Amino acid sequence: DDIKVKGEIKYENITPIKYDIMGPFKYFPMECSHLVESVHHKLSGQIEVNGEVLDFSGGTGYIEGDKGTSFPKTYSWVHCNDFTDKCSIMASIADIPFSGIRFTGCIAFVYYKNKEYRFATYLGCKIVAKTKNKVIIKQGKYRIEIYIKKTTGHPLNAPNSGNMVRTIHESAACSARFCFYERKKLIFDYKSDNVSFEYAE
Repeated sequence: DDIKVKGEIKYENITPIKYDIMGPFKYFPMECSHLVESVHHKLSGQIEVNGEVLDFSGGTGYIEGDKGTSFPKTYSWVHCNDFTDKCSIMASIADIPFSGIRFTGCIAFVYYKNKEYRFATYLGCKIVAKTKNKVIIKQGKYRIEIYIKKTTGHPLNAPNSGNMVRTIHESAACSARFCFYERKKLIFDYKSDNVSFEYAE
């Protein structure tokens, strides 16, 4: 059946990160480069889908993207900004081909109460755990622990060598728990049922 979509959503108070999430790797040709445009902004407006009106007014937005020819061979990606406090979290761990070698790289941030905490391989981030249901990363005195409830996800087409021939699975609204620590001090412990998550083996 044909799907008819119309409407308009406006973004207000766009909140960019301090600098490119790829850090120094933005200057090199990469199989896949990640982009983060806004971690937390307000939404207003409506979308009508086959006559059903979806009102986004009062919602919170997030904008990111990818450019390149292929998604990583294996990766884990999670994002959420559906919390009671002003907070946005993204973490991605992936197999990276680079100059004839391969390594496991990480890019992530915690945006909490108007402050950005950046985690990245290029900053010395350590990957403590990466499974289909758990991501734990550590950098300096900070640690973020993410626990995802089991989910199968929805199949999506993804790029492989420039062609959309690969199938990945994305969960647009699963449940997860986020624990953020400064050394042994717990800064927050949040749960949400509106978490976006992808995992590819």
